[in-house]
Amino acid sequence: MKLPDLFQALRRSVSRYDVEFAKARTRQPALAPYKDALAALDALQGARLPAEQRVALLGALLDEQQTHAHALWHAMLPVACAPMLAALRRRVRPQRDEDLDESVLVAFFEAVAAMPPARGLSCPIFALRRATARPFFQAARAARAGRKALEVLILDDDDDNETGRAKMQVPHPDGDAAAVHEGRALQAAAEKWADGDEELLDMMLETAGGGSTLREFVDARYASAPAETRNANYWRLLRARRRLEAELDALTT
Repeated sequence: MKLPDLFQALRRSVSRYDVEFAKARTRQPALAPYKDALAALDALQGARLPAEQRVALLGALLDEQQTHAHALWHAMLPVACAPMLAALRRRVRPQRDEDLDESVLVAFFEAVAAMPPARGLSCPIFALRRATARPFFQAARAARAGRKALEVLILDDDDDNETGRAKMQVPHPDGDAAAVHEGRALQAAAEKWADGDEELLDMMLETAGGGSTLREFVDARYASAPAETRNANYWRLLRARRRLEAELDALTT
């Protein structure tokens, strides 16, 4: 799903939690002027809200997630920060890559979880941007390195490799030295994961070498499963791929 569509889907979902928002209004003075969650989002996304109130409102959303975690705040926070997240996403090519669109959201949710108490932040949007940018750009670099160096990922069943460990064709030694290094590092990592997770190897083959997005891979692999199950497997595999990409990033730096 494209990033603007994700924001729209999250925005549509907040109206289901008006009861939770009403409770928060009694705890958060910055939320009190707004009748419901959509009104608060409209204020944040408008141009007329004074900077001081904007800071207070975003801080209230973050504080609620930290102290009264709920699906409402999980949906409101990325929508409230949509311009910042869209700006980060535009810095990474290709622009049309739904995996990267969703990767920036994953990085944002991780940043929210790692934030210090919101009441101690003078400018929550800047803190969230810094905390989101680093893991997002690291993941993007690792993905780019993977696409460049991962030429072929196969399960080798010959006599010298009866366990079916994953192997990868590495660029020729006469080629670019960095690409050779990346290819060897990826081969080592692929062999490590091949011992226990063939699905991860299939995913890398399809998404890094086969040109499919992760969503397309999951939809094809779990075509007969309910949408909820497919979505759960998508997020599970996305987390697994990010762990693999972090390992590759460590190996190639």
